[in-house]
Amino acid sequence: MKDMNTFWIISIPLFIIVTAVIAKFTLKKFREESDDREWRLWAGRSTYWQLVSLCSFGITVFLMFILKWTSIIDF
Repeated sequence: MKDMNTFWIISIPLFIIVTAVIAKFTLKKFREESDDREWRLWAGRSTYWQLVSLCSFGITVFLMFILKWTSIIDF
């Protein structure tokens, strides 16, 4: 049980941080490339956030494996 708590305590903030960093660097560019009308509709924003979430998930999994491989965390 202790190992799972450590896993979640590290992975959730890591996912949030990675998502914020990706959004910070890509949001302005994505809004410029899409129409204002498309962005105001739900489809434009939801597509963007789905892509950001998917990329953040992949990067978080990669970073967690790196942390496990270097024995910084054990789960």
